[in-house]
Amino acid sequence: MHVFTRVLLCVLLLAIHYFLLFLPVSELFIVYILLFNPRWFRSFLDKTAPRENNND
Repeated sequence: MHVFTRVLLCVLLLAIHYFLLFLPVSELFIVYILLFNPRWFRSFLDKTAPRENNND
């Protein structure tokens, strides 16, 4: 393997690593929640939300 090929391979591996490292996973998760509003998330919100007292 030539030196140029090795350097190119290393640069490609570093580029792939940094792309995956900086991929905004939490932002993608938030977009999924906002777009699809899954049942399991709605159930989680219902369990954590405080109950309202309507005894007026």
